[in-house]
Amino acid sequence: MSTHTSDDLDIHHDADAQRFTASLPGDGEVGHLDYTADAVTMTVRSTVVDPRFGGRGFAAKMAREALDYAQEQGWQVVPQCSYIGTFVDRNPQYAELIVD
Repeated sequence: MSTHTSDDLDIHHDADAQRFTASLPGDGEVGHLDYTADAVTMTVRSTVVDPRFGGRGFAAKMAREALDYAQEQGWQVVPQCSYIGTFVDRNPQYAELIVD
C-alpha cells in the first residue's frame, strides 16, 4: 500500500480538457476533478479519488487548486459535485465564489 500524503501529490491542470488531474510518483493518476466553464462561471461536475487513496486530503487539494483557479479567472462557481459544497463549508474563504 502506498504511504503517499497530499504533500506528494502533483496536480496538473488541463484547461482545454477542463480537468485537474492528481498523480503520485510511482502510482500515476489517483484522481481528477472535472468542470465546465464559460466567461463567468465554473461548474464543478465531479471530484473523484481512487478509493485506494481516499482519506489523505487528495480531493481537498484538487478542490483548492480548482477554486483558486476560478478566483484567478474572476469566475463564480456552481458546485454540481457535492464534495465541493462540503469543501467550501469547511473552507469558508471560498464561500463568496459559490452560486446556485
